[in-house]
Amino acid sequence: MQKKPQQISYTVAKTAFGIYLVNELRIACGKDYPTETDVKKFLLRGNPAATPAELQTARQISRYCQTGKDYIREAREETLDKVARILNLPVKSFETFREKINPLLKAFKYYSHYVDDAEKYLNELTKNNNDEIKQQFTRLFACDEKTTVYLSMISYHFGAENKDLPAVSFGAESDLKTERIISELFDENGLPAPQYIPDTIFFNQLNQQVNKTNFIAIGLFGNKLTAWMAGNNYLTPTLQISPAEKCIKLNGKTYYADREAGLDYALFCKVTLAAGSSVFIIGGIEGFGTQRIGEYLQNNWPVILQQTYGHQNVTLLFETAREVKMVERVV
Repeated sequence: MQKKPQQISYTVAKTAFGIYLVNELRIACGKDYPTETDVKKFLLRGNPAATPAELQTARQISRYCQTGKDYIREAREETLDKVARILNLPVKSFETFREKINPLLKAFKYYSHYVDDAEKYLNELTKNNNDEIKQQFTRLFACDEKTTVYLSMISYHFGAENKDLPAVSFGAESDLKTERIISELFDENGLPAPQYIPDTIFFNQLNQQVNKTNFIAIGLFGNKLTAWMAGNNYLTPTLQISPAEKCIKLNGKTYYADREAGLDYALFCKVTLAAGSSVFIIGGIEGFGTQRIGEYLQNNWPVILQQTYGHQNVTLLFETAREVKMVERVV
């Protein structure tokens, strides 16, 4: 048998106290999920002279009984103490309760099940929270565990330009960093990491997919997928990605990078093709913008989800300077 720790953490102890209150209330009301009205009746039985202020707590107390939610975990210690006093329970304070769940004292054997229940409750909340985060992330990239996702990267062919150099291709470190961020996000959310787009997939067949397949282009200029999307008019009608001018044109405005000022602009585009397949374009005018939009995506992807969810085709333009901020949104 696994030994109990010598000390119970504050969070587990406070949660166990909340579960103790809920358990006592459920027994008293004869219901697992007493309503606000049930709690008011219970309070009035115990104290017919209960004040309106005391009865107002009935709603919050009934919420604690919804043990599938985080009301108990988020409850403040002083609030739980107040509830214990209003319910007139044998243990009327968290301080007293915490003494009783000290593993070194005999009382622990009578109260240890509250600790076990608290740990199960907290673990289940964590699991549910992780599941919800995963569901949100899959909405962002319109995928699930079974969706094939490919990456298209910018490739620099130095050997083709200079015969003195080996004929090799490699990507810019800024693009590779954004690729790593995206792969890590997929992995963290229990999804297979995107794979490099194979040679067997020709871009002129992307709009003829039979099975749902998603594509992520990292980088704007020099990316074959980005160029194919632009050349076949799959981008937002008011969007132009201009390699010749090294700029982004959107809604009649032209955006240029400014290296000296550390200013760049980056896109997050979502385009839906046949069979529900999607293409995502993530990149800046310069490598700096591609890296910055990747770093922004890493920590703020729920914000991007809010701006894109529910739309089959959407373009977000970000200014990537010291801070990253959205400056245009076209759906």
